[in-house]
Amino acid sequence: MAGGDIADPDVVDAVMREALPRVERLPGYLGSYLFVDRERPAMLGVTFWEDEDALAGAVAVGNHNAGAVMAMTSAESVQMWSCDLVHSRPPDPAALLRDEGP
Repeated sequence: MAGGDIADPDVVDAVMREALPRVERLPGYLGSYLFVDRERPAMLGVTFWEDEDALAGAVAVGNHNAGAVMAMTSAESVQMWSCDLVHSRPPDPAALLRDEGP
């Protein structure tokens, strides 16, 4: 599946099968999100870590995953950076399931 288009759900599923398990088993892993813009195409992965030490321990795996994602998709570059979470208000799960149709 080298060079696959991330507009293809099978390619995104393959990325999740390959990259996510490597990250999930690391000490201090708290969770993650993967956002996909199929029109651009672009992906944004966000991971959450218990503390700075856990984040530092994840950098090597992140570098490996970046290379794997580039090989599996049509990505031309992968960038990694860290930042502090200064605000969080998760959505109400019930609101996500409501049918607000016409």
